[in-house]
Amino acid sequence: MRQMSRDKWQFRNRSLRREEIESQMGKDRADPRRFLGLPDPTPSAKQSRRRFVEQVLAGTALAMAGATVAFAARADAQWRWATEDYATFTIAERDQIHALFNNTWATPNDPHSAMIAGLSSPSNFEAHIAWDWPSPATTGNGVRGYHTIYHGLDTAAGVCTDSRFPFQISQHNALKLDIPNITVRGEGVWALAFDLFLFKQRPFTEDNVQAEIFILLKRQGRSVPSQDASLNSSGIAYGHGKGWKSNLHVFWREDDPDVPFRQTIDIYDFINFLKSQGFASDTNILTMTDLGVEPTLGSGVFSLDSYYVTLY
Repeated sequence: MRQMSRDKWQFRNRSLRREEIESQMGKDRADPRRFLGLPDPTPSAKQSRRRFVEQVLAGTALAMAGATVAFAARADAQWRWATEDYATFTIAERDQIHALFNNTWATPNDPHSAMIAGLSSPSNFEAHIAWDWPSPATTGNGVRGYHTIYHGLDTAAGVCTDSRFPFQISQHNALKLDIPNITVRGEGVWALAFDLFLFKQRPFTEDNVQAEIFILLKRQGRSVPSQDASLNSSGIAYGHGKGWKSNLHVFWREDDPDVPFRQTIDIYDFINFLKSQGFASDTNILTMTDLGVEPTLGSGVFSLDSYYVTLY
C-alpha cells in the first residue's frame, strides 16, 4: 500500500551522524569483533549465521551497520549501505541482481531515520533494513514509506534488475521465491509484506493500475480488512480482503510465524486468484516482485539471506 511515484541515523535512543558511523567503521574495520562486541562471524568460526543475525538485532543500529563490515572483512565480499530517503543500489545473489530501495515519502514534519544495507559474495548474501519513526505521522494514512528489496523494475526507483521484467502475466506460469530465513523485529506499528502492481498497459502510472497485491507475512499493530476469501500458496494459508482502494487486494498469512521463519511463495497463486475473481486478466503487466517493511510508528530491523527468484 505504498505511494508510487539524512545523513542522520537514529535507533531507539541512540543517534549517530553518518560521518561518525563511517569514521568509526573505518577505525575498527581491522577488528570487527571489537567494533561490534560480537563473535567472529566468518565461516572459520563455524558460527551459525542465524545466531549472528539474532545478536545484531539485539544490538544498536551502529552494530547493524557494522555487521556488513564484519562480513566484508572477507576478500570476496562486497557491501553497501545508505540512509538517504529514496536511496537505491543493486546487490548480487548468485547469478541474479536485486535492488534495495529506501522508499520514503514522509514530510519534513515527520522526523525519521532508515537504513538499507546489503552484502554479497560468491558464497554469501544478506539484505538488512532498519527503521526508526519516533512519532505518529502528521499526514496521510500513517504509512511513511516502504523500505524494500525488489527484483525486476521498480518504477519509483527507476532501476531494472532483470531484463525479463516487465512482462504480460500470460507469458509465464510461476514466479517463486524460497527465502530460508526471514527475521523481523520491531517496536510500534509496522507490516512486512510483498507489494506488487498489475498494470493494464504502459506507462506504469497510478491511472493504469489494474490491481495492487499486498501480501502480509508478519505485522504488528496493523489490522486487516474483513475476510471474504482464502487461498493456499506453497502450503501456507492466506486470507483475502479488499483494501481502502477499490483495486487494492490485501492477503495475509493466517498464522503468525515465529522469527526467523522460512517463506516459500508463488506469486502466480495470487495472480490466478485475482483472475478467477475477474480482478485481473492475462494481458496485465507485472513489473517486479518486492518485499519490504511499511513502518507507521516505532523502530525495528528486517533481515533476509536470500531473495532468489524462479520464473518460468
